[in-house]
Amino acid sequence: LEDIATEMQMSITKVKKSLKSYEMFLEYSTSSGDTNKSRFAYFNEAPKKVIDWVEESTKNKDDYFEWINPTEGRAKIRSAATKGGLREFAKVTEDPDALALLREDPRATVEDAMEVVKQNDIQKDMPFLQRILPLQANINNLTPEQKARISLEPRIIIHLRSLRSACDALLEELGSYDVE
Repeated sequence: LEDIATEMQMSITKVKKSLKSYEMFLEYSTSSGDTNKSRFAYFNEAPKKVIDWVEESTKNKDDYFEWINPTEGRAKIRSAATKGGLREFAKVTEDPDALALLREDPRATVEDAMEVVKQNDIQKDMPFLQRILPLQANINNLTPEQKARISLEPRIIIHLRSLRSACDALLEELGSYDVE
Protein backbone atom coordinates (compact mmCIF):
# COMPACT_ATOMS: atom_id res chain seq x y z
CA LEU A 1 0.00 0.00 0.00
CA GLU A 2 2.80 2.40 0.84
CA ASP A 3 4.48 1.74 -2.52
CA ILE A 4 1.22 2.28 -4.42
CA ALA A 5 0.53 5.47 -2.48
CA THR A 6 4.00 6.79 -3.22
CA GLU A 7 3.85 5.84 -6.91
CA MET A 8 0.36 7.32 -7.37
CA GLN A 9 1.09 10.32 -5.12
CA MET A 10 -1.96 9.53 -3.03
CA SER A 11 -2.50 8.99 0.67
CA ILE A 12 -2.64 5.43 1.96
CA THR A 13 -6.24 6.11 3.05
CA LYS A 14 -7.18 7.07 -0.51
CA VAL A 15 -5.45 3.97 -1.90
CA LYS A 16 -7.40 1.77 0.55
CA LYS A 17 -10.66 3.46 -0.46
CA SER A 18 -9.91 2.95 -4.15
CA LEU A 19 -9.11 -0.73 -3.59
CA LYS A 20 -12.28 -1.22 -1.58
CA SER A 21 -14.27 0.54 -4.32
CA TYR A 22 -12.65 -1.68 -6.93
CA GLU A 23 -13.55 -4.82 -4.95
CA MET A 24 -17.17 -3.67 -4.70
CA PHE A 25 -17.20 -2.85 -8.43
CA LEU A 26 -15.88 -6.34 -9.24
CA GLU A 27 -18.59 -7.89 -7.04
CA TYR A 28 -21.22 -5.76 -8.81
CA SER A 29 -19.88 -6.64 -12.26
CA THR A 30 -19.77 -10.35 -11.48
CA SER A 31 -23.28 -10.45 -10.05
CA SER A 32 -24.93 -8.20 -12.64
CA GLY A 33 -22.96 -8.91 -15.79
CA ASP A 34 -22.56 -5.14 -16.24
CA THR A 35 -18.88 -4.52 -16.97
CA ASN A 36 -19.20 -0.87 -17.95
CA LYS A 37 -16.18 0.80 -16.33
CA SER A 38 -18.09 4.04 -15.79
CA ARG A 39 -20.10 2.23 -13.09
CA PHE A 40 -16.91 2.26 -10.94
CA ALA A 41 -17.81 5.85 -10.00
CA TYR A 42 -20.88 4.53 -8.14
CA PHE A 43 -18.45 2.99 -5.69
CA ASN A 44 -15.43 5.26 -5.76
CA GLU A 45 -17.36 8.56 -5.67
CA ALA A 46 -20.15 7.39 -3.37
CA PRO A 47 -20.57 9.36 -0.14
CA LYS A 48 -19.54 7.44 2.98
CA LYS A 49 -23.21 7.22 4.04
CA VAL A 50 -24.02 5.31 0.87
CA ILE A 51 -21.14 2.84 1.24
CA ASP A 52 -21.98 2.30 4.92
CA TRP A 53 -25.62 1.66 3.98
CA VAL A 54 -24.61 -0.80 1.23
CA GLU A 55 -22.41 -2.70 3.67
CA GLU A 56 -25.13 -2.87 6.37
CA SER A 57 -26.88 -5.84 4.80
CA THR A 58 -27.03 -8.15 1.82
CA LYS A 59 -30.47 -6.72 1.02
CA ASN A 60 -29.06 -3.20 0.82
CA LYS A 61 -26.18 -4.35 -1.37
CA ASP A 62 -28.52 -6.25 -3.70
CA ASP A 63 -30.84 -3.24 -3.95
CA TYR A 64 -27.94 -0.89 -4.64
CA PHE A 65 -26.57 -3.14 -7.36
CA GLU A 66 -30.02 -3.28 -8.95
CA TRP A 67 -30.64 0.46 -8.65
CA ILE A 68 -27.39 1.47 -10.38
CA ASN A 69 -27.76 -1.10 -13.16
CA PRO A 70 -29.26 0.39 -16.34
CA THR A 71 -29.10 -2.88 -18.29
CA GLU A 72 -32.47 -4.03 -16.96
CA GLY A 73 -34.24 -0.78 -17.76
CA ARG A 74 -33.67 2.70 -16.39
CA ALA A 75 -31.37 2.93 -13.37
CA LYS A 76 -33.02 4.36 -10.25
CA ILE A 77 -29.76 6.07 -9.26
CA ARG A 78 -28.91 7.82 -12.48
CA SER A 79 -25.39 9.05 -11.89
CA ALA A 80 -22.64 9.61 -9.41
CA ALA A 81 -22.77 13.40 -9.39
CA THR A 82 -25.94 14.86 -10.92
CA LYS A 83 -29.48 15.43 -9.65
CA GLY A 84 -31.03 12.10 -8.77
CA GLY A 85 -27.57 10.69 -8.15
CA LEU A 86 -25.49 9.52 -5.25
CA ARG A 87 -25.49 12.80 -3.28
CA GLU A 88 -29.28 12.74 -3.10
CA PHE A 89 -29.36 8.98 -2.55
CA ALA A 90 -27.21 9.50 0.57
CA LYS A 91 -30.14 11.47 2.04
CA VAL A 92 -32.59 8.76 0.97
CA THR A 93 -30.66 6.09 2.91
CA GLU A 94 -31.64 7.86 6.15
CA ASP A 95 -35.39 7.76 5.45
CA PRO A 96 -37.17 4.40 5.74
CA ASP A 97 -40.25 5.69 3.87
CA ALA A 98 -38.14 6.86 0.93
CA LEU A 99 -36.27 3.54 0.80
CA ALA A 100 -39.59 1.68 0.92
CA LEU A 101 -40.77 3.67 -2.12
CA LEU A 102 -37.66 2.68 -4.08
CA ARG A 103 -38.04 -0.94 -3.06
CA GLU A 104 -41.78 -1.22 -3.69
CA ASP A 105 -42.34 0.88 -6.82
CA PRO A 106 -40.37 -0.37 -9.83
CA ARG A 107 -40.75 3.02 -11.56
CA ALA A 108 -39.65 5.14 -8.57
CA THR A 109 -36.43 7.10 -8.91
CA VAL A 110 -34.16 8.86 -6.45
CA GLU A 111 -35.97 12.10 -7.34
CA ASP A 112 -39.26 10.51 -6.25
CA ALA A 113 -37.67 9.23 -3.04
CA MET A 114 -36.24 12.71 -2.36
CA GLU A 115 -39.78 14.10 -2.42
CA VAL A 116 -40.63 11.68 0.40
CA VAL A 117 -37.47 12.74 2.27
CA LYS A 118 -38.46 16.39 1.93
CA GLN A 119 -41.99 15.68 3.16
CA ASN A 120 -40.59 13.86 6.19
CA ASP A 121 -37.81 16.34 7.07
CA ILE A 122 -38.42 20.08 6.80
CA GLN A 123 -34.69 20.84 6.98
CA LYS A 124 -33.99 18.66 3.95
CA ASP A 125 -36.84 20.36 2.12
CA MET A 126 -35.62 23.82 3.14
CA PRO A 127 -31.89 23.51 3.91
CA PHE A 128 -31.57 27.26 4.49
CA LEU A 129 -33.39 26.74 7.82
CA GLN A 130 -30.22 25.12 9.17
CA ARG A 131 -28.37 28.40 8.68
CA ILE A 132 -30.77 30.61 10.67
CA LEU A 133 -29.37 29.95 14.15
CA PRO A 134 -25.70 30.32 13.09
CA LEU A 135 -26.60 33.54 11.23
CA GLN A 136 -28.34 34.89 14.33
CA ALA A 137 -25.29 34.04 16.47
CA ASN A 138 -22.94 35.68 13.96
CA ILE A 139 -25.03 38.85 13.92
CA ASN A 140 -25.24 38.99 17.71
CA ASN A 141 -21.47 38.53 17.99
CA LEU A 142 -20.45 41.34 15.65
CA THR A 143 -17.76 43.55 17.11
CA PRO A 144 -18.16 47.33 17.13
CA GLU A 145 -15.50 47.50 14.39
CA GLN A 146 -17.45 45.04 12.21
CA LYS A 147 -20.67 46.99 12.77
CA ALA A 148 -18.89 50.19 11.74
CA ARG A 149 -17.66 48.54 8.53
CA ILE A 150 -21.16 47.26 7.75
CA SER A 151 -22.60 50.73 8.29
CA LEU A 152 -20.43 51.94 5.40
CA GLU A 153 -21.95 49.39 2.99
CA PRO A 154 -25.38 50.62 1.76
CA ARG A 155 -26.10 47.36 -0.10
CA ILE A 156 -25.59 45.32 3.07
CA ILE A 157 -27.97 47.65 4.95
CA ILE A 158 -30.58 47.09 2.22
CA HIS A 159 -30.09 43.32 2.45
CA LEU A 160 -30.44 43.35 6.22
CA ARG A 161 -33.65 45.38 6.00
CA SER A 162 -34.97 43.01 3.37
CA LEU A 163 -34.13 40.04 5.63
CA ARG A 164 -35.86 41.72 8.59
CA SER A 165 -38.93 42.40 6.45
CA ALA A 166 -39.06 38.79 5.25
CA CYS A 167 -38.67 37.48 8.81
CA ASP A 168 -41.37 39.83 10.14
CA ALA A 169 -43.78 38.80 7.38
CA LEU A 170 -43.10 35.09 7.94
CA LEU A 171 -43.49 35.39 11.71
CA GLU A 172 -46.75 37.28 11.28
CA GLU A 173 -48.08 34.59 8.95
CA LEU A 174 -46.89 31.78 11.23
CA GLY A 175 -48.69 33.52 14.09
CA SER A 176 -51.93 32.84 12.24
CA TYR A 177 -51.13 29.13 12.57
CA ASP A 178 -50.88 29.43 16.37
CA VAL A 179 -47.16 28.61 16.27
CA GLU A 180 -45.03 30.10 19.03
